[in-house]
Amino acid sequence: MPQQALTNQEADALYLRNQTESTLLRLPPELRNEFFENAFHVGTVHFPFASTHGDILQPLQHNAAPITSGARLIPTLLRRTTMCRQIRAEIAALPVKLNAFAVDISELVDMVNSLPKVVRDEIHTVKIGARDHYGADVMIQEISKTPQLPSLRKLMVRPLNHKGCEIDKLVKNCLCKWAGENVDIVHMLMAVRIRLLV
Repeated sequence: MPQQALTNQEADALYLRNQTESTLLRLPPELRNEFFENAFHVGTVHFPFASTHGDILQPLQHNAAPITSGARLIPTLLRRTTMCRQIRAEIAALPVKLNAFAVDISELVDMVNSLPKVVRDEIHTVKIGARDHYGADVMIQEISKTPQLPSLRKLMVRPLNHKGCEIDKLVKNCLCKWAGENVDIVHMLMAVRIRLLV
């Protein structure tokens, strides 16, 4: 038998009861925040989110975006936030704020458009990869038709040419225009080289 939805009055009463009876909600907010940050920080969320192997927690292996061991699928992260109203209100944006989104340039538009606006408005870090056969024109076309991400603070770009050290100037200009003034654009190959030299 399906459950009936709570009336507003019942929901409010449950909300107040949870605040006093829930062990989790009685913890200081700082401690709860630390707990939730540890629970939801997985490193990198890979797009596409779908899998031909069912609901698994690994990225698709043919995805050209960089893959890290902490990768998780965003639907799994978002399902974890279906809980009481107060906790949901406190943590709804955490899976998105705390993790980087890795995507191939050809799927950037699909990724951004597939996310609800409230989710995409909280994205802080994006890693963009490009297959070697993509030219600057393909990258520019994909970037120019992608909606902006208002909370974006860091954009990590894997270059078109792995032997080169510079992202194509036209692509870089297009990325700067799309990302906005306050976004730190990082050249991933250069960052790896710097770490190896130090």
